[in-house]
Amino acid sequence: MAKRKNFGLKNFFFSFAAVCIVIYIFQNLNGSVESMVAENGNLENVIIADGIVVKDERVYNASVNGSATYYYEDGAKIKSGQLVADLNTDMSAAQINQQMAEIQAAIDMKKSSDGTAAITAVSSETAAVYENEIQLSILNSELNSVYALAGQVSSPDAVTVHSD
Repeated sequence: MAKRKNFGLKNFFFSFAAVCIVIYIFQNLNGSVESMVAENGNLENVIIADGIVVKDERVYNASVNGSATYYYEDGAKIKSGQLVADLNTDMSAAQINQQMAEIQAAIDMKKSSDGTAAITAVSSETAAVYENEIQLSILNSELNSVYALAGQVSSPDAVTVHSD
């Protein structure tokens, strides 16, 4: 029985050694496993996709102080040309009318001071452009810009027509 016990113990050690050798050879044939050291940092997921973005809205910004009164909720669909909001500026309507009257008086005075020898003629398109710029400047409370535009309307750069 002692032989049988020895045989089982020998068989176990030989089997164990054979398995260890097979594992060692198998690992060396496959090469080393890539490993990395974990570090603290931020994880980042990047998703790249092709697509079309349809932006069907316009954003308007006002450079004046005041309060806005909105007539529609955010995300509501409205038709083109509908009034969406009113901007109540800190300037009263009387102040705006007074500033417009001052500018108009300056333009009229410049026109009348030219005399009859040379009449400054501004095309209706040019006048409309100047008028729009003056109105935007008034709404934006940029009075220096308004006076500069009024000076451009009556400047020598404007088209002059000599009367005979």
